[in-house]
Amino acid sequence: MNREDFVNELKLREGIQKIIKTVAEKKIKLMKNELLIEEKLRTKIRKLIEESDTVNAPHSSTGINLLSGVLRQMIPIMEEDYKSLTSDLAQRKSFRTHILNAAENVLDILDATEKAGQPRSINEMLREEGEDDVTFNIGDDAKPEDDERFIEIDAKEDPDADEIFDRGIDPAEDATGRNLAKKSFAKYEKTIKDAYLTLEDTNDRSLFREYLRTNLQLYFDRFEEELSTTLQEPSSDSYEQAREGQPSEDLGI
Repeated sequence: MNREDFVNELKLREGIQKIIKTVAEKKIKLMKNELLIEEKLRTKIRKLIEESDTVNAPHSSTGINLLSGVLRQMIPIMEEDYKSLTSDLAQRKSFRTHILNAAENVLDILDATEKAGQPRSINEMLREEGEDDVTFNIGDDAKPEDDERFIEIDAKEDPDADEIFDRGIDPAEDATGRNLAKKSFAKYEKTIKDAYLTLEDTNDRSLFREYLRTNLQLYFDRFEEELSTTLQEPSSDSYEQAREGQPSEDLGI
């Protein structure tokens, strides 16, 4: 092979290598584009799946459906407050006890209030009995309650927050947990009341009450389990020395 043929051979090989390199680069670029498109498609699909998971089919009970709305507002607040109590397990136990107790007491109060009904006027009660209205002249010393037909109705005022939280609770419960539970419950108490009072059906109310209590208990269990995996056990110098087999004066060794 003469010099000219050798040079042409080199140019041919270089040309072929450039073509191969160009084709390879285009192929790699095409593969990257395909992977990018595939990843975007996967992301969209995952998002659709997540959205479909969050849309729960309506329950056969209206009470459960309304409770679901209550829990969606209530649980995130309750979780944040509960998990802030990291100094002592007793604080979280007290928080749990007071929240569960308050939820039960609020529903009891609503039921009792509706059962008692609103106080009626004297004339309304008399008309139901077919009697004439009673009138009182201005200036007379007589009072409505002086009439023998007057029925005294004890209109009990709504209990305050302290009564709601302390009713049926051991005073020895941790005060910090109790105080935070009181503040926490105030954030979603109205939500619970509004949903419960919307229900007129006895079965709906019964399911609302039962499932509220059960779900709160289950969520508290989950919160505590999640905390147990993140909270570090407190230690001390004497403990570390004892664990490593070193003498410790504090332990009397």
